[in-house]
Amino acid sequence: MLNRFALLVAFSLSVLTSNARACFDGHVASYGKVELTGGEDVWQAERANYLGEWLPRIDAIIPEGQSVEVFYGEADVDGGTIAFPPGRMDILFRRLARHYDTPRSERRAALQIGARVQTIQIASTRDYEAALAMAHRLSEAILQTDVDANLHGFYEAGGFPADNNPVHVVESEVRGETVYRVVIGAFLNATDAGVALDALKESGVVAEGFVRRLPA
Repeated sequence: MLNRFALLVAFSLSVLTSNARACFDGHVASYGKVELTGGEDVWQAERANYLGEWLPRIDAIIPEGQSVEVFYGEADVDGGTIAFPPGRMDILFRRLARHYDTPRSERRAALQIGARVQTIQIASTRDYEAALAMAHRLSEAILQTDVDANLHGFYEAGGFPADNNPVHVVESEVRGETVYRVVIGAFLNATDAGVALDALKESGVVAEGFVRRLPA
């Protein structure tokens, strides 16, 4: 009887964990052999740039034929799980390097890697309300149009599964003045961003726009 009860508890915990991973609020990001799920459900340019810096470094030390799935503060690897403070990709890098026994020379080389995250800029204004209004119009147009492209890029935040908004307003300081940029997506290279921009133009969602580095 006790064995049956223990099995039932284990099965229930397994189902709960599976459902938690299948339906959640947070953010996801991926690069190469790394799939990451985190708890912050608000899209942030700072996080996109941080993940764009560290995910390629982590990918570089993962042996070929293997992969790492990061879920909040745990990384599932071959042979077990590695715990780390959630969001601290630098600590995860060190612990994975120790797990894989990565040579120091390869660690140093990996630390030189890092993507310059790109985005699609549609507009720039000093009027915050105007930027929000434009972002809303763009998101509505995207929802109503079948755009054949990945508009989020490598990083997405919100509820899952859901149609999360790929349009964002990013605040920047330009010559001492606050500027609000209306941007779409976060991409690890200009080529992917360009493909998304072409798809937006072809679908009629935007007439103009350009690829640029995502402001910090």
